[in-house]
Amino acid sequence: CTTITTQRCTSGTKAATMSYDESNRVTFGFRGNAVQLLFHFSIAILIGVTLKATTFNEALLAASRTGTSYTNQTAFLVSFGFTKALSNVVVGRMSDVYGRKLPHCLGWIAGIILGALLYTISQQSNDDNDTDSWTWYIVANVFLGAQQGWTWTTNIFMFIDVLGPENRALASGVSNSVGYLSSAITTYVTAAMSIQDSFLLVLACSIGGFVISTLGMKDTTQFVLLETGSLSSATHDEQMNPEEASERSDDFIEDEEEVFVDEDEQEEKPAMTPNRIRKHGSEYEMVALSSSSQNTSRAASSEFDATPIALPSSFGSVLLRTCWYNPSTAVLLVAGLMTNLITSLAWGLVLIWAKRQSLSKFQIANISSAFTFSKAAMMIVASRTSDKWKTRKPVLVGGFVTAMLGLIITAMADSSLAEVIPVYPLLLIGGIVIGCGIGSVYCVMAGSISDHTSAMDRATAIGIYKLWRDSGYAVGGLLTGALADLFHGSFVITTTVVTGMVGVLVICIAKFYREGQILVQQNGL
Repeated sequence: CTTITTQRCTSGTKAATMSYDESNRVTFGFRGNAVQLLFHFSIAILIGVTLKATTFNEALLAASRTGTSYTNQTAFLVSFGFTKALSNVVVGRMSDVYGRKLPHCLGWIAGIILGALLYTISQQSNDDNDTDSWTWYIVANVFLGAQQGWTWTTNIFMFIDVLGPENRALASGVSNSVGYLSSAITTYVTAAMSIQDSFLLVLACSIGGFVISTLGMKDTTQFVLLETGSLSSATHDEQMNPEEASERSDDFIEDEEEVFVDEDEQEEKPAMTPNRIRKHGSEYEMVALSSSSQNTSRAASSEFDATPIALPSSFGSVLLRTCWYNPSTAVLLVAGLMTNLITSLAWGLVLIWAKRQSLSKFQIANISSAFTFSKAAMMIVASRTSDKWKTRKPVLVGGFVTAMLGLIITAMADSSLAEVIPVYPLLLIGGIVIGCGIGSVYCVMAGSISDHTSAMDRATAIGIYKLWRDSGYAVGGLLTGALADLFHGSFVITTTVVTGMVGVLVICIAKFYREGQILVQQNGL
């Protein structure tokens, strides 16, 4: 490796080659970004509607397939989960290299294919036990996984970029909460619609999302560049004596940073574009230098100076740091997988088993939406709490313990207690409690990954995290279906096994997780 001292504000990402006007000012937060955030809110709603209009109807179709195994009935979650997991890795790296907007738009193209395919399948098959049509539904969910992975993941990236480093968990919470609230409402809408009309809704939302993304939404790479520069300067100022730091903070930001790069890869780096960050009170302005202005940059240093922006690390190094070298992020990966394993149980086996207990379509919709509503509400509460208190660990432990309690209540629906308390209220209450637990940890974990990762590698690291997390859909579909088949449809045994797995995870989080260095610095520890 070679040590290079950077003295100029540069970026190795291709997305960073955009130009900015001298008057362009980039600021974090809700103020000043209202229009941009409005587009992201709209996108989150469309993503949530697409998800629920697809999976809720497929769960009902699965429950209607008589004479088939539970594993076959939960297979629609397997194809969805594995595809979404792999999509997250691809979109994470693409977002760091090419920006957020391109992969986002590609995701909506997958959504258009999904809607057209689902509608065609539903039009050509009227038999719930048609094996060929069910196989096509499983295939269609490959496009659902791609659509959700590419659009929702990049939407979260852009929320995190715009709201800034002090609101990472909240940014993820806002995007997810809006999406899941729209999913919960869509449950009732699709329950009142025919399956063909529901799939037409999927197609319409995908077309609308593509139009909004291509014509209205802007890429957020400039926020990443700003965050990298501002964080570097803060660290550098802390290392200087107070008088020097005060003089520099009044007029400009200056930093030097050692970047370790592989000599073999050094020549392969894309051309770097010089940028400057100028401070205006509490705001920062990102200015790109033209080729002519680069020649006079040193003469202009009295007005503002360069701030270095680190080059993105290689994918392999980010992968190793996230999955192996850092025990805190490693345990978060397992926690993410367990989160969506539980969600897979709530979306799949719980609804399938509920229909076999002769519950009405409206009651099943209530069970599904109860989980989703509580999950969405707790995302905002928990993410804001962890950002405000600048701590993640208590929220993570408390959330998973709450999920365990909800799983225990859900398992009681298949026990002797069901003779005293009907199945429906037990599943409903269990869904609410599970949703509160999952919602508490869902967005905080994404914020935790960001705490342990530099801004330039954030999308790649979160993509790796989401590979593990969304694999939980597939693992959950396979595991819960296989356990139900193994124990002759015993819902209580399947749910109890999952509860025990969550208990082991809580112990691991308590032992291995440490707060990210950024939070430690903010707390002055």
